[in-house]
Amino acid sequence: FSRFDWVELRDPNIPATISQLKNRSIKCIALTAQSTGKMGEIARMEEWRHHQLRHHGIDFSKGPFRSTLHFSHLDPKKVPVFHDGILCSWDVPKGVVLTAFLDRINYKPQRIIFIDDKKDWVEGVAKELDDRSIPNLCIHYQLQERQVRLDPDEIVKQLQAFIAELALQP
Repeated sequence: FSRFDWVELRDPNIPATISQLKNRSIKCIALTAQSTGKMGEIARMEEWRHHQLRHHGIDFSKGPFRSTLHFSHLDPKKVPVFHDGILCSWDVPKGVVLTAFLDRINYKPQRIIFIDDKKDWVEGVAKELDDRSIPNLCIHYQLQERQVRLDPDEIVKQLQAFIAELALQP
């Protein structure tokens, strides 16, 4: 996995927050748009995501839901998978995958708190849960992005160097 260890957390407080929730016996899973199955050198993208999260001190595998579940009925070519506490939705809307997961494990939670940085995912999950009368708090999380100042002179220098390098190639 070392070639693919470039993933960074959007917020460094996430591992501590998840640990606090688990310590209070709050059931936690991850719901990600991560693809599943083989991709390039990686045999199972869902296992790769598990490895990435553990690298950052986040481990959902010891949670209350421990099975590996496939949801090929949602999309037979891009199969959502639940593995080691991580629900990978791939191209299937997260709300659809989450409710399919809840159906599969025959679980109706008292409440779901869902946090995501994509507004469409938040709205979709809220709608699916509302349609099932599952109380929820869906939060669109927006981390303040770092402002990067571009130096026009530096950009011109880099472009000139790139063009010169191309001219030297056969």
